[in-house]
Order: sequence, then structure tokens, then C-alpha cells
Amino acid sequence: MRRFGCVACLLVACGPAFAEDYLKPYVMADIGWNTTSNIGGEQQYHYQEGRLSPNFIGIKARKELGDGYAVIAKLESGYSLEDLKIIGSGTFSRQMFAGVDSNYGQLTAGKQWDFMFETLAADRWGDKLGNVALMQLQAGPFNLGLPTGSIDYNRIAAGFPTANAIKYVSPSFNGLSFGAMHGDGEPNGRFSYGKTQSYSLKYVQAPFRVMAAYTESRQQAINDGHDGIKNYGVGGAYDFSSVTGDVLYTRTENTFNHAAIDSYAMGVLLPVTANSSLYANYMYLKGNAQLNNSVANQIGVTYDYRINRNWDTYVSAIYQATGGSDENAYISGVYGVSSGKEQSVLHVGVRFYYE
Repeated sequence: MRRFGCVACLLVACGPAFAEDYLKPYVMADIGWNTTSNIGGEQQYHYQEGRLSPNFIGIKARKELGDGYAVIAKLESGYSLEDLKIIGSGTFSRQMFAGVDSNYGQLTAGKQWDFMFETLAADRWGDKLGNVALMQLQAGPFNLGLPTGSIDYNRIAAGFPTANAIKYVSPSFNGLSFGAMHGDGEPNGRFSYGKTQSYSLKYVQAPFRVMAAYTESRQQAINDGHDGIKNYGVGGAYDFSSVTGDVLYTRTENTFNHAAIDSYAMGVLLPVTANSSLYANYMYLKGNAQLNNSVANQIGVTYDYRINRNWDTYVSAIYQATGGSDENAYISGVYGVSSGKEQSVLHVGVRFYYE
């Protein structure tokens, strides 16, 4: 931890500043209230945080070295406004990395996101990522043997950063780029992942983009850490002027018992007014025989209204219906699992961002 902290200090102390140099603190706060139709057989009401964007605070820095080289660093922690405690493992629970950015690509070391999130979520949605609610992502009635349940089983929601990782992202070659990451993770943590490898390939030529990613991580809860979860997927998006359409397919597999989920999703982001937008999506999730051929269908919509540069307010409505032997519906990010095959949630929130 000290090693990366010193790099951030170095960025401030080194030489005269150029226009590209920066040292920026930033903070995101997202709070809301919701009603869920069925949690353990009862309708429940809850205060919940981070449902459109996670709560985090951090600092990012860049120092130009000349000849196209720059040193970069980021330190970021997730936190709860309810008790002001850090969420996750370590002081910098979300990201803690430093590296070099150049014409030959970007090489970083530390705690970082793998490419299932970075490529299939952040790159696919681009600047529209902030319009997609956690509750509109993949979960459902599936038991892959993970202590965290089915939430973010395909890592699209950035729930599980990889510690002790080295990552390389290539420059763009006429729109084509690739990435590779290897990390030791935190193999002794019950909720964390151990050794992880991740790869990506993407092609971007506005208004079109298509990408693929692969991540395999060992998990202590699966075969005493000797096995884990393998994810791969392909996705794309197209910007029709002010409207954006996106599609995604992922496959998630427990490498020990071969339980697997095929996930299909499509969505569209529509402008409503100059200050508001609507993101709607549909997902079809299907487990294999090891998961009793369970399925889930889910539709969701999020309306976001921007008050000013720093504040916005939003409403999300999601409905999920399941089938197969395991019929307990579960929408990503709600407080519990339904006692039946249906679950719906209505969430109203407000979000603040400063950089």
C-alpha cells in the first residue's frame, strides 16, 4: 500500500507541471429508498446506497515525463454513508494501482478491475455507464457455489477487483486494441478471489463498437481454492445519434462442478429532455443441467434527471420472473431473495459527483 501511496506523492513533487499533469480528488455519493415486492415472502422497504453508482472516494494522478511517457496512479475506496465505514477489503478497497502510460500502451500494477467489467461494461456503455442501475444487471435464482450468491456472477458490475495484478492495455491500431491481466488476488479471503487471468479484444470505430473478454478466477469457497469461476463474453453497442443500443452475451461456469449460466441482454438509452434520459433493458438468463435448467427473464428501466453538473435524481423499476426447479427470483442489489418465482423493485435515489 505504501509503495503506491509514494508514487502518488512523487507525481506532485516531480519537476515543473505540464498542461496534461493533474492530481484530482473525486467523490461519488448515491443514496435511495426502495420497495421490493417479495423478500422471504414479504414486501419490504429499505434505504439503500449505490444502486445507480457505487459510493466511492479517491484520487487520481498523472505526471508527464516527456517523449510520450507519463506516470499514472489511482487510489479509490468504497464507503457507506450509513456508518462511514469502508466497503470491501483494505483501505483502498476498489482500486489501488500505479503505472506507465505511453504510445506503446498502458502498463499498471496493483488492485484493478478485470476485463469483464472494463471491456464488456465500461467500454461497451462508454459515457452511458452512469445511466445503468445495478438492479438492471445479472443475478437470478442460480447457485454457483459462491459465498456472495448470484450477484455479479459474470463480473459486469465491478463487484470484485483483483489485487496484486499486472495489467497491459495496448494502444489502438486503427480501432483494434487488446489487453491482458494476471493477478494473484487475495486467495485467503472467503469473499475474495485468488489467482486471476483476464484478456480482452475490442474494435471501436464510431458510432460502432464490439468487444470480447475472458476472465478466470480461483475462489476459496470452490474446491478449497483450487477451482473457481470462468467467464467469457462478447458485446457491442451502436450510437444512433442521441440514441444508443447495446447487446451482450456472457457465459459463466464453475470450473469444479461445471454449473454454468448463459446470459443474454439488450438495452437502449433514449434522451427524454435536454436534462434527462431513460435506459431500458431486457435479460434472459439460463442455467444448465447442474443448475436444474433454471431460467430468469428480467426487464428494467431507469429514468435519470440531471439537476446540475454535480447532482442528479433517478427512478429505477425492475421486474424478474423465473422458471425451472430453482424458482426463487433475485434482482441484483436488493436486500434478499424472493420466496417465489417473481420479484419486483421500485427504487428512487439521488446522486452526487464531484471531481
